[in-house]
Amino acid sequence: MCKVLLVDDHPIIVAACRWLLEQDAGTTVLDANDASTGYDAFLQHKPDVIVVDLRLQNEDFGGLALIKRIRSRAPQAAVLAFSMHLDPVVISATIRAGATGYLLKDAPPEELARAVEHVRSGRRYMDRQAEWISRLP
Repeated sequence: MCKVLLVDDHPIIVAACRWLLEQDAGTTVLDANDASTGYDAFLQHKPDVIVVDLRLQNEDFGGLALIKRIRSRAPQAAVLAFSMHLDPVVISATIRAGATGYLLKDAPPEELARAVEHVRSGRRYMDRQAEWISRLP
């Protein structure tokens, strides 16, 4: 059984991700639409993986602050950043904040489950389009 917390403020993204992830009968998806609710859900449900959109409505890069907050409370938390940003500055800041992985929203749908499984097992995951950025000094 894998419990995934998805923090994203776009209902269609949440519905699509839930559908994709729950194709595996052992996966349950919980969701939150802002950083505050996401943190509360993290504390309450203790998910195996937290998938965080970096840009949450009315919270410019609120997802980045959420990642830092989660990792300060649970240093081993499996956090997957889920973003449209292919910007070296954003990706580097996200990894420094404590994200275990980074997945671009334009990745093929099957990549979501693969990325979740990677970070759940303690391995770093980097979207293929962003791999080169993770190697920058």
